[in-house]
Parts: sequence; C-alpha cells; structure tokens
Amino acid sequence: MRAILGQEPCIVPGATGLSCSDATANADVELSISTLSLTGTLDALTLVGDYNFVSLGLPNNALSGSLPESWSALTSLKSIDLSNNGLQGTIPEAWSTMKSLSTL
Repeated sequence: MRAILGQEPCIVPGATGLSCSDATANADVELSISTLSLTGTLDALTLVGDYNFVSLGLPNNALSGSLPESWSALTSLKSIDLSNNGLQGTIPEAWSTMKSLSTL
C-alpha cells in the first residue's frame, strides 16, 4: 500500500480501493480498502502529501496501534472508517484542527 500512496497515487492504473477526482496534484482522493486482512500500524501509512484525501476507509482489517497525530495535516478529510480493527487509545488532540472531518 505504501507504493500506491507514494508520490503519485492518482496515476496508478487499476489501484484497488483508490478513487481520484483527476490525476493532478490537487485531486480529491478517496481510499477504501476493507476486509483485506491488512496488518501493521497506521503510523506506517504516509498519507500526507500533495493530494486532498477526502475519505479514508480501512474497516475490517487487522490494523493495530493508535491513531497517528500526523494525520491532523489531512485538512480536507471528511470521513474516516477504521471500524473492526485492533486500534487502541484516544483521538489525538491535534485532530481538533481537522475542520472538514464529520464522520469518524
């Protein structure tokens, strides 16, 4: 998944679970990868970049750890679905700056 979410996620043809409004640096990006038995921590995902992540869905996997404070930089994010994983802890205080986030 790191390769898909690297420098140019919107030009990866046929990327599973990835939807972009266009292939430019200002594209709105929706990522929905569920029930794929993904493991590891959310800190391993590098989502901050030139793209506007508006939706992030990683439900029904085997992700663990806590919510990354660094995701507070995802200011265009409107919804996050991390249900049915092994996450723990609280929502980082830094996330209070995510004014577009309406669904968690």
